Amino acid sequence: IDLLDKKNQLLTTESKLVKEQISSMLLVIGLALLLVIMLLFWSYRNRKIQKRLHYLASTDHLTGISNRGSFSDKSKTILQSAEKSESSVALIFIDLDHFKSINDAYGHQVGDWVLIQVVNSLKTIISGKGMQIGRIGGEEFGIILPDTGSIAAKDFAEHCREIIQKIDTFDTGSHFQVTASFGIADTDSAGYNLDNLFSAADLALYQSKKYGRNRVSCYEGDNIDL
Repeated sequence: IDLLDKKNQLLTTESKLVKEQISSMLLVIGLALLLVIMLLFWSYRNRKIQKRLHYLASTDHLTGISNRGSFSDKSKTILQSAEKSESSVALIFIDLDHFKSINDAYGHQVGDWVLIQVVNSLKTIISGKGMQIGRIGGEEFGIILPDTGSIAAKDFAEHCREIIQKIDTFDTGSHFQVTASFGIADTDSAGYNLDNLFSAADLALYQSKKYGRNRVSCYEGDNIDL
């Protein structure tokens, strides 16, 4: 009987030890799962923060399109691909006419409204066409057009010019005309170097502003096609 009692006590002790081991294992597993969940959450949050930071660093906060740096990077990628395939790329620079006068006469809030409306109007005609739009600075914008030469780009720019000119300013409480000047360059005349393409489009834009604004000009080597 004593022997049986001792065996029962031993079995009871062993059972308690097993239960304690199981509890310890469950605790360790629980802590491990908690650690994994925390790591996954941290990783997700970190990726989300990085995406947000990248968005803020590459996006114009007012209009929601690419800023100058991001637009340049996208344009370089398009130009590198086009050079390999020997296809044409066109660049359009857009500068809103007398924008400072709008700010001075109606306030910067109205000026911001104009910028947003211009971008929204342009988005409607570039969506799904592989084109990229960016805010170059102030009231100046750029559109890069893959697989496009200066002739097709000029037709597209004329369409953009007409759309901008039709913007209704009724919502601002004031009536005024919004127009823009355009400068176009393509890789056939300026090559695949982004800086050269920018300079050529800028020169064409200068010609549009010089000869009356609200018009489209194309860079063609040493000549400007108005």
